Amino acid sequence: MSNTIFKRFFEVRVLHGYYLDHWNKDSAGTPRLFQEYDGVNADPIIRAQERKAIQDYILENRYNILKDLSIEPTKATKDLISGLRMRWRATPLGLMVGIEVRKEGSGATAKFFPKKMPPPDSNWAFTLHSRNLQLANITNHAFRPTLPGRYYFTNLRAVEDNKVFPSLATAPTAFATGRTWEMGELAMVAGNLGSAKKTTVAQGDFLQVPNFQWAHTGDRMAFPKRFNYRFDPSLSVNTAEFNLLSSETGGTLVKNITKDFTQNLPAPAETTLDFQYLPLPANPTDAEKLHPKPLPNGWYFLKVKVNGADFEGRQVLLHSDLNVAGNGLFGVVDISMGQTATDFQLLNPDDSLRLIQIPGSNPARWEPPIFEIRLMSRQTYWRYEIDNKAGLPYTDINTFTDVEYKGAGQHVVSKVPRHMSLAPTNLSIDPPSGTTTLPAPDHSNLKYDQDQYFSELFLSTIKLT
Repeated sequence: MSNTIFKRFFEVRVLHGYYLDHWNKDSAGTPRLFQEYDGVNADPIIRAQERKAIQDYILENRYNILKDLSIEPTKATKDLISGLRMRWRATPLGLMVGIEVRKEGSGATAKFFPKKMPPPDSNWAFTLHSRNLQLANITNHAFRPTLPGRYYFTNLRAVEDNKVFPSLATAPTAFATGRTWEMGELAMVAGNLGSAKKTTVAQGDFLQVPNFQWAHTGDRMAFPKRFNYRFDPSLSVNTAEFNLLSSETGGTLVKNITKDFTQNLPAPAETTLDFQYLPLPANPTDAEKLHPKPLPNGWYFLKVKVNGADFEGRQVLLHSDLNVAGNGLFGVVDISMGQTATDFQLLNPDDSLRLIQIPGSNPARWEPPIFEIRLMSRQTYWRYEIDNKAGLPYTDINTFTDVEYKGAGQHVVSKVPRHMSLAPTNLSIDPPSGTTTLPAPDHSNLKYDQDQYFSELFLSTIKLT
């Protein structure tokens, strides 16, 4: 009889609001938004029940993120898993990693220790490649950020980045003037999480949304060593300076790139930054010119100045592997044995597996750290084009609760952005003739117009009076 025991070491779940919104129901039978799952009720038993509801949903094969993302370990991670006799698999929720263990004790006091202890600097990295051409459309994903990096999710820097377990997302930054916020971008506004209802520079254009520790633009920290920087459209750029520092605080200068456009204005919308090699010494030899030293892979702080003034600074991960990762790379998951907040650790101080009791389970059941990547579905204005030939007697419906009428273009438009959702959702309005329900537009028909994203649908006839 085999004594080999494998236990789950950790899981990473990629939960997308586009597929999960409106499928869950509360005790009154009302469909609920994904952001309300496991985050509203303070009672851990009720939260556990809510989590079971979403697990049941997944077990019914309604949810499978592998239709949108392919998940693979890096070569180094494959070697580490093989050397430690571990196992991994992609799941409809994301990924799971198991480890061979030995058991000490029994019952509720039993502990499990890795049979082969991972080295303290071990990390398990996985790439997420998009296999759905519509993934960027349905995700609250900025199309025009200044720093267009790939998403990077790790259990490290939990304290520094104000992470809240189980989410691997960093805390969004506070709203700041002097920069452009793309529609949908998240920022802390007066202590609350806000989402830009249009591309804007104004704080008043943010709508408060539930703070569910969503992935956001600030999590796009992974870059190849050569990439394009997009200038903020609100700026008139004459000169730009890019200083790559060894760290944010007290860091030394690693490389400087300066761009001067004064002889060729206006400046281009974007410019290429090449950090593949370290700067040459003051008097380089021919050999040094021919074989410059490559920039080491790792974390840096990129400080950007525009027209001599500080504009932005970001923690960035520069890695040569990302040079060949291709445009389909959505992000990287990197789970580490390094020092981090207790909730994000993989092992207890005695080196046993960190197992967490499932709230409300009776008899008690335990699970490993289950990290989550929470993707908000994109918000768009729902715009309906009405056939002018229908001959309908339009009236001014700007007083309606949910929509307004654009007479010149025969458009009916939702007054506030609405989340895209795979679940059948309608827009109910209340014209004088009684309740009218408008169907949801197709998520693939996404348009950007006048600083706003629209989902459009053509209606041949509708009575709004």
